[in-house]
Amino acid sequence: MGSSKKAKVKSRRAAKSDRLSSLPLEIKADILSRLNVQDAVRTNILSSAWRSTWTTIPEMLLCDCTYTSCQGSVTSAPPKFITLVDMALSLHRGPLHGITILGRKNYHDVFGRWMHKLSMKSPNSVTIKLTSASRYRIPSCFFSISDLEHLDIKNCIISLPQMFKGFEWLTTLDLENFSSTDSDNDNLISCSPEMSVLVLKSLEGISCL
Repeated sequence: MGSSKKAKVKSRRAAKSDRLSSLPLEIKADILSRLNVQDAVRTNILSSAWRSTWTTIPEMLLCDCTYTSCQGSVTSAPPKFITLVDMALSLHRGPLHGITILGRKNYHDVFGRWMHKLSMKSPNSVTIKLTSASRYRIPSCFFSISDLEHLDIKNCIISLPQMFKGFEWLTTLDLENFSSTDSDNDNLISCSPEMSVLVLKSLEGISCL
């Protein structure tokens, strides 16, 4: 390819890149929200126009499969994944509509910290499926998320705080492999007046619905 033709190709590529970089922040954030958070963070190196755009994405997907095989026996949690989740929850700014955290390693040491940070973000949709080790106890701060509309949790223990006032906007509740009491389960459901979808699987400690 001649030098003039190479120059034209580079010019066209640069023009396309400029058009993407000049998109409004909310559109770029929407584009990145379709990636897992690890790949979204990597866009920091594209150009100054993309730097920190990932911190405004409305939807987050975090999965430890990116760092380690999900096959085999339970092992210690990958440090890089813990760092990624900490960074994502700490540096994110703006509204967070939904977050999904998936993992097959043991995160009991950091779970409480993640839930505290998550409760401060007040997302509309939360999906947490950490399937290894014993059930994860949901801390009381989580039940203060006022804007929650969709909750999907696997492998958890639910013990409502005394001051629980309900999830006013919750429409979907999906709990699997969880432990609770008749009283807490009743309160969780009855204090969610907008609920239209209820899925309960493999429950323990509940004798009557």
